[in-house]
Amino acid sequence: MPDRQHPVVADLGRRVATGELAAGSQVVPEEVAAQHGVSRSVVREALRVLEAKGLVQPKQRVGTRVLPPERWDALDADVIGWRVQGPERLAVVSDLEELRAAVEPRAARLCCERADAADLAVLAELAAAMRQLGSRGDLAGFTASDVAFHARLLRASGNASFVRLEGTFAALLKAREDLGTLPHQISQEVLDLHVQVAEAIAARDADRAEQAARELVDGARSEVLTRLGEPPP
Repeated sequence: MPDRQHPVVADLGRRVATGELAAGSQVVPEEVAAQHGVSRSVVREALRVLEAKGLVQPKQRVGTRVLPPERWDALDADVIGWRVQGPERLAVVSDLEELRAAVEPRAARLCCERADAADLAVLAELAAAMRQLGSRGDLAGFTASDVAFHARLLRASGNASFVRLEGTFAALLKAREDLGTLPHQISQEVLDLHVQVAEAIAARDADRAEQAARELVDGARSEVLTRLGEPPP
């Protein structure tokens, strides 16, 4: 069965999520198979992957139709990655940054109660790695460490619902690099705030951890929206 990285899945997913295939339009397996040089069975399996993400829906005697955006799984990492390639990228990023701003400061506070020694060590190591990578302009390395840092923050919060957002926030952080919204040189403030979050959690200082996390995500939201062309409110 094709996975999300299969060319047919990736192509159809992008075309739906960017509006190239409009809501209500029909996806004809025979045409897709011919375009990609694959069998109809491969296309059918690819459509099942997209159906699970809410992008399409098969119906007897009607065929497979593209569903409207409100039916899509907006928190799915692949859907996010495809949508930010389209005209709605600003709205998508803004919505997700608002979600992140609501969740991560609370997660940082919870970490002060629930993080174990291994969590503290990993957060400190990743914050130090980001400081080093960001200072020398290694954006790919910084993003990889940034994704790992925020994933560990969610896991260490001990909140199962927050943990479910790990892939969502990872997709958002990766999209900033893909969209070119990361500055060529990561600011010292951003690097310091990651260290402050890790240190505050290690000190079990919930107020300081929450405040540092809030400053971090608010600053990230402001910068990414500005770089996408819309100053934040």
